Amino acid sequence: HTYVGDLVLSLTNSAQSQIFYEAEGGSNDDIHKTFTLEGFSGAPAKANWVLKVQDRAAQDIGNLDSWSLEIQY
Repeated sequence: HTYVGDLVLSLTNSAQSQIFYEAEGGSNDDIHKTFTLEGFSGAPAKANWVLKVQDRAAQDIGNLDSWSLEIQY
């Protein structure tokens, strides 16, 4: 995705939601990064996990090539 500063990323399970990336990176292209989220501590692994990617500008387009979720106890 061009201009990653337009993006907002959030992760949701059946009980809560957390924005973990918002308007960072300015005019850089693409996000290749590992995020550590502390807000889901104690959340069950067997939940409906949803990654939401929002582009807050209409000028660019992008694709989500892949993502994964690793839960550590």
